[in-house]
Amino acid sequence: MSKSVTDNISFLILLESSQRSQRRALLSTISDNQLKALSELALNILHGTLPITSHSKKTLQRNKNFVRLLSAKSQAKKFGIHINGLYVELLEDENDNMKITLRDIPIQVNDEVINAYIAQFAKVTGNIYHGYVKNTSGERTRIKDGVRFIHVTEIMRPIPNNPTIAGFMGRLSYRGQPCGICNEVGHPDYRCDKRRKPVCFNCQQPGHFAKTCTLEPVCHKCKGQGHRGNDCPAPLNASKTIMTEDEQKNTKASDKSIKSSDSPQIDTIITGCSIAKGIYTSMKREGVSEKTKSGAGIEDIDILMKRDKIDNQCLEKIIIQAGTKNLVYDNERVESCLVKYESCVKSLHLQHPQASIVISSITPVHPYDKKIQGKIDTMNKQLNMMCRREDFLVFVNNDAMLLSNQGKTSKSDFKENDVKGVHLSPHGYNKVANHINSVATPRNKRKTRGSDGSTPGTIENEPKKALYSNIVEENE
Repeated sequence: MSKSVTDNISFLILLESSQRSQRRALLSTISDNQLKALSELALNILHGTLPITSHSKKTLQRNKNFVRLLSAKSQAKKFGIHINGLYVELLEDENDNMKITLRDIPIQVNDEVINAYIAQFAKVTGNIYHGYVKNTSGERTRIKDGVRFIHVTEIMRPIPNNPTIAGFMGRLSYRGQPCGICNEVGHPDYRCDKRRKPVCFNCQQPGHFAKTCTLEPVCHKCKGQGHRGNDCPAPLNASKTIMTEDEQKNTKASDKSIKSSDSPQIDTIITGCSIAKGIYTSMKREGVSEKTKSGAGIEDIDILMKRDKIDNQCLEKIIIQAGTKNLVYDNERVESCLVKYESCVKSLHLQHPQASIVISSITPVHPYDKKIQGKIDTMNKQLNMMCRREDFLVFVNNDAMLLSNQGKTSKSDFKENDVKGVHLSPHGYNKVANHINSVATPRNKRKTRGSDGSTPGTIENEPKKALYSNIVEENE
């Protein structure tokens, strides 16, 4: 390769690495003949007709921008290059790994739970890294600040901006993330043109804030002038109108119900696997229905509940007995099962907002297996934590019923000749059913509690002063 050709290649590299304004200045320094030579050089390299000596091969390898100068990446991959008659295929050297930043999820949430959630959208390529608090001198301490960094690849679908993981809502961001308002890429939420512009709280007009507003106040509820939202009479009148309409609808509904057949109203639904079927057999009464299927997993609950139409006005309880198939038969990880459970109860609550969702603990296996029971215990603890965070969830722990033999299973509670040892005997089903009935009281029948525990607080107890005063009066 001649010195002039090498100089031209160097000039092309310099031209490509410069900014647009600098390129114009560089092009103005060369003549028309030099510009023509540069064009011919680019075409020769593109078609593989440029002779390259062995002395210049290392120079070609060092110039990483060389291919980018000639054509687009797809075109370069298609044609490749020829070096001394040898065809060299160009491969894509691009790393599609992406770092996800997750905030606001407590440290107590296991990293494996987060991995299981992210795995629904992308392939997790490594461990989760944590951010740490820095002291006043800028040095990193050992205290985690709650920020997590997850490396992923092969994103199958957009990951939610505000994911709910283990019952906690977090904030998630990554490069190329779609806007949460318009679902388009290229800009964050706060720069979206479709984002609602902030308005003044006083006059409901954009362009300024309430502290600098000099206009007359406008109600943000009825849009009327002369009063604020706290003093608005519209909600009271509207509620009366709505109540009147509701009363009319209820009257019509009651008339229809009188004319309709005397079919029992379903207040409790038991759903899940064959164990749920056995519990239903022990709890069977008027008003209790079952939506079960042998071998059903956690992911099948939503489908089972949609099998027939349900009257939400009468429904008080949904009892779920599921997870044995996932943990024992399919040997799924606890984290994966927990994600499925969270998705399940969230969907059920949206469909039946008035009903309490009772989660019956995953029953042990017989004979007692320490390894399997450890996995079941971990899952039940996670389910208990999940239920504590939501008012509509109730957790029923059946371990006291089924691990009554010095912390191990009893033969009388389980079905004989069961290979996996997961199905209960009629005696075992009765114990679990009675325990669920004693714990899972419907929300509208529960005693209002002022304290956190199950024992009523001092204020809730009936006063004993009157009783004592009567005794004193009788003695006197």
